[in-house]
Amino acid sequence: MRKYLTIAAAFAGVFFLSVASAAYAGSESWVFAPNGVGIAVGSSGGLTGFHKMDEKTFVQGTLGGISHGGLVVGADYAMVFPRAIYAIPELTPYIGGGAFVFSCNRWCSSMAGVDDGTGFGARIPFGLMLQIPNAPVHIHLELGPSTTIIPAIHAGIDVALGARFLF
Repeated sequence: MRKYLTIAAAFAGVFFLSVASAAYAGSESWVFAPNGVGIAVGSSGGLTGFHKMDEKTFVQGTLGGISHGGLVVGADYAMVFPRAIYAIPELTPYIGGGAFVFSCNRWCSSMAGVDDGTGFGARIPFGLMLQIPNAPVHIHLELGPSTTIIPAIHAGIDVALGARFLF
């Protein structure tokens, strides 16, 4: 039964992407649609959201976990550099700034450099977004130097690879 559900889900996904890509096929922007939702894996991974502000900026948010237990919620504002990589015009670099709040239990306190409890931090994401041609999907790879500010200062680097469905 599980095999048939997997096949049905794959068929529905391919059908949905085919229909949606036909709707977005004429776009000349660095991204096909102004909103997106998806998932990312890595140290700043989890559920992600995306909103294009204008042709040069966007905001993104993440709801995810910290290694060995905990929760992090973050948001970034970023500037894009469309068509900066002439050989691959669908690949758009970006840089931004953001903040995050986290809740950490005893298992992740040594990883985050803080005691049990909650905290606040800041980060500077550097990334690349690859708009899949003729599809409402982009893939992003991000490196984000970060620091916790409250309750203690602790520096780190977030790395994430994700995909978002655009609508």
